[in-house]
Amino acid sequence: MLTKAGLKIQLHPNSTASEGEWGLVFAAIEACHHAVHAMGCPRVHTSMK
Repeated sequence: MLTKAGLKIQLHPNSTASEGEWGLVFAAIEACHHAVHAMGCPRVHTSMK
């Protein structure tokens, strides 16, 4: 989802760095949360810095 959103991403052992315009980043994170919730996960934790 992050690459489809046109974001520059870099995977790390404990996180994924996403770079792009704020609106695109936020929309991609929201889409990821919806996808994980649709799989039955009741909670998702995201930390943005």
